[in-house]
Amino acid sequence: MAKTRLSFAIKRLATRLRPFVALRDGFIVIGACIYFLGYIMWAVYAALEHLGNLPLLSTQYLTAGAIVGAFLAAAWFIGRGLWWFRRKIALWLDPNIQWRATVGWCLQIVSTLALLTALLSTLITDNATIMLIGIYIFAFTAFFGPEVKQSPNWINDFLASVRRHPSSKYYLLLISSIVEFNGGLAGLGIFYGWLFTLVLPLVALVVGFALFTTVPQELGGPQPSCTYLDLDRTMMSLQTQEDLIPKSDVPDSRVARSIAVDILFSGAESVLVRRHMRSSAKDRLVYEINAKLIMSKLECD
Repeated sequence: MAKTRLSFAIKRLATRLRPFVALRDGFIVIGACIYFLGYIMWAVYAALEHLGNLPLLSTQYLTAGAIVGAFLAAAWFIGRGLWWFRRKIALWLDPNIQWRATVGWCLQIVSTLALLTALLSTLITDNATIMLIGIYIFAFTAFFGPEVKQSPNWINDFLASVRRHPSSKYYLLLISSIVEFNGGLAGLGIFYGWLFTLVLPLVALVVGFALFTTVPQELGGPQPSCTYLDLDRTMMSLQTQEDLIPKSDVPDSRVARSIAVDILFSGAESVLVRRHMRSSAKDRLVYEINAKLIMSKLECD
């Protein structure tokens, strides 16, 4: 009897914990993606700063991955929200309700006039501001505006009254081409929507990477920190000692304090540093120092 109760309790506990197991798997996948993304960001930064190959394992990659991943997630939500909002507007602008159909028709007219304004501004003036404003207005209205397949009833009544005038043959074609616009530019609006949706993640990557480069070392970022290092000179080459240890140092001492250096990357096994004061190309050389050779650190004033 007791064994049956115990078995039932275990099954009941397993049933309750099953959703958390699924969450655990999700967190593992998200964590792996963040780590991989952070490693890619650090690899790009290392290539730009000529740091060489970075270790595969480091907790600093999580900071970079979290920053860039947050921007990518925001870009995904914005892109998805734009298309959701477009569908909602299309449903709201019901062509069977005349005043709503008129709003949709006005959006298409504004889209056409904005495109014509942008094209004419390139022919009449060299001011690119008018052209860019016209293109932006056209892209916005063409994307969110519905495809108008027929004009509202009051437009058709207006054209019918114009046709009764004898002189209408001189301007009726122009008026009809404007007010009976059939939404042929809706396809361009969808193109702009997809273009924006594809460009948005690239912008998120660039902005996220730019923000990542400003994060200080203490928080896992790449922002160099000025430091003096107490180094075991017995395990260093004479050339490295000459470059990193001031000449005023006592030569017989086993441990020597370095000049001011910028810590570029701090790993479990090695630290990448560069001279803080740089006046020539040689001063931009990156030195990889074994972490065991660093006895202590002192931040610059």
